[in-house]
Amino acid sequence: MSFSPRSLKLSRLFAVAILLLLAGVSSGFAQIYPDLEVEVRDTTAYPGTQNSVISVYMRNYADTVAGFELWLQLSRTDRAIFQTNIDTVIDTTYYRCTQWNGSTCLDTVIASWYWVCTQYSGSTCVDSSYQLGYYRCTNYHLPDSVCLDSVWVPGYDWRVIDTQVVHTGNFDTTGTLISGWEYIQSRSLGGSGYDIKITAQANTAPPPYHKGIGFPQYGTKPLIKLLADVYPLPDSVLDRTVKIAIQAHNLDNFSFSRQDGSSIGVISYYVPDTSWFVCQAWDGSNCLLWEKVQGPPADSFHVDSLLTGKLDSTKVALFDGTLSILQGLCGDVNNNGVINILDVSYLINFLYKHGPALPNPYLADCNGKAGLNILDVSYIINFIYKHGPAPICL
Repeated sequence: MSFSPRSLKLSRLFAVAILLLLAGVSSGFAQIYPDLEVEVRDTTAYPGTQNSVISVYMRNYADTVAGFELWLQLSRTDRAIFQTNIDTVIDTTYYRCTQWNGSTCLDTVIASWYWVCTQYSGSTCVDSSYQLGYYRCTNYHLPDSVCLDSVWVPGYDWRVIDTQVVHTGNFDTTGTLISGWEYIQSRSLGGSGYDIKITAQANTAPPPYHKGIGFPQYGTKPLIKLLADVYPLPDSVLDRTVKIAIQAHNLDNFSFSRQDGSSIGVISYYVPDTSWFVCQAWDGSNCLLWEKVQGPPADSFHVDSLLTGKLDSTKVALFDGTLSILQGLCGDVNNNGVINILDVSYLINFLYKHGPALPNPYLADCNGKAGLNILDVSYIINFIYKHGPAPICL
């Protein structure tokens, strides 16, 4: 088969057009989709339901996730709360002094555990270790206070050990992306169950070594499942939606980190921090003892820079969820939409013959008194056959 010069030229132009189209599609994909997406999946529950599952999903396209902190809040604590237990825990906080005046520490940072790269191959980290310390910026861009380079400072100068009574949250990792992770903790920071903060790490101190959550992930499996209890709610109440919001305005409560400990989708920058001092003992013009105070009036001050950060909305996308409380027919034990003798039979089988579980226990406890028993059976019979009062689910 032979081709004319004109046909060859057209073929080349067509091939170039296809390549440009594919490049445009690829570029568009990169612009539309961020590196990380966190979503609280919408769910439903009947009034009075316990152990209602709130699932959080993650989609990541560019990095392996080896740890995260996630803080969720409910909008209506009169509708539902996260399940919590009261526990006593021991918290240890490590401090590193960043400025000394003789033997007196003038300023500190909190030292934390990080994965620190111990061996590089070019710009790729090939080995790391879990160390206690902090990152100190050694070079930052002054106009926008963005840190350009930092150095790892290991160790700590002192520690404070506190015993605290906390509200720990209940969760389920079965069939989730973090099943098998070494450290998972959940707490209600407010202490009333309206919020829950999850802190999770694939590794604490290997071996064994868990690689974390590889990429890409497309949100087909939950990241974690949280448990909540729904309060009884009459059908007459119209507002039946509880919003579940991801709190990310404070990066102390939101972070997804890579295997080397760096945060995904965070823009780091420095802000000025001024420390004020009052001299407590003078020797002529020399101060022998400085005391740090909140602000002026003061005898001296020191301007430092604090490393902080904010989420890059082009790299991280967050999606809040909802818990919708369904309406149900009180006394409809088998939940088929009507009240009849089948509900009586279903409840008797459940109570006394090891029958199947109740679809919604709230609808079966219908005599206006707390507790599921033979009185509820009698109440339904009176309603159906003896013109008794309508079922009442509290």
